[in-house]
Amino acid sequence: MIRLIVSILLFIILAVFVALNAQYTTTVDLFGYEFKQVSVAAVVTVTLAVGVLYSFTLYVSNFLSKSRAERLKNQKRKNKEKATELAEKEKGIREVSAPVIEAPDATETQPKKRRGVLGKGRVKAPKEEVESTPDSAVAADSESRPQ
Repeated sequence: MIRLIVSILLFIILAVFVALNAQYTTTVDLFGYEFKQVSVAAVVTVTLAVGVLYSFTLYVSNFLSKSRAERLKNQKRKNKEKATELAEKEKGIREVSAPVIEAPDATETQPKKRRGVLGKGRVKAPKEEVESTPDSAVAADSESRPQ
């Protein structure tokens, strides 16, 4: 950075020296505006100054771009580290909270069989609601009779 500033100062001193010693004039047309009898040394000095400012602007923008890229790189690295740390913690939580399935104890009794309402293991089926039509009444009556 210091080298850049020293270079700018040397170019300005050179441009001023040339401007004081040059006696030539020229006409400059700048975006439609015409400047007559402008010293050639002044044109060179202004051109040099604009070029230095342009270079300085490019230098600063390049520096900022590289520093931002470095910050993003560091942030990605930190995010990746945090993701692996989180995955390890999650794995540990899963291992701790996993249910332990034990074999049934031989001393435990088997559940009793449930007996039906009728007493012989049969369960009485619920009666279906029958519409009041004569055909369905006959069908329901014939189903309910023992054969």
